[in-house]
Amino acid sequence: MKPVPDFFQLETPEARVMQLEWMIRHLALDVTFFYHLFGLEIPQYTPANIPWQPHSLHDDNLQKLDQLWDMVLHLLSFTRFNTQAAASLLKYEWEDTANSAPVWVPWAGESIRSYIEREGVAALRIVNTWLTSFRFANRYTNRPQSFAQHS
Repeated sequence: MKPVPDFFQLETPEARVMQLEWMIRHLALDVTFFYHLFGLEIPQYTPANIPWQPHSLHDDNLQKLDQLWDMVLHLLSFTRFNTQAAASLLKYEWEDTANSAPVWVPWAGESIRSYIEREGVAALRIVNTWLTSFRFANRYTNRPQSFAQHS
């Protein structure tokens, strides 16, 4: 396995911009995704020239990018840093099995990407919890009662 670039571990505004560019290039996240998630207006780009400057990001958007990057790092760990598998997992549309599935996910019936676009930063925390549950506990084995009541 290749070592990751330095910006993977940094938390500076410049590193956040490099992380954003990396997500666009390697995870097929596009202008629409970032607009829906953050309300960010990203100028049109080509893969070789993404016109971002660190000073163009406000503090609240940097915090949101920080939360997104944490989720992406968990996703990459989950897929053993296979970026194609990570991109596929983001766009995979999960079957909506309602109460019959042994494992329930909050984004059943849609993709993780569309769930994040629709629910925003709160969805990042939920996806992050789901990804880390595979290492530490199986949190989503049974559908929580609070969710079952809202179906």
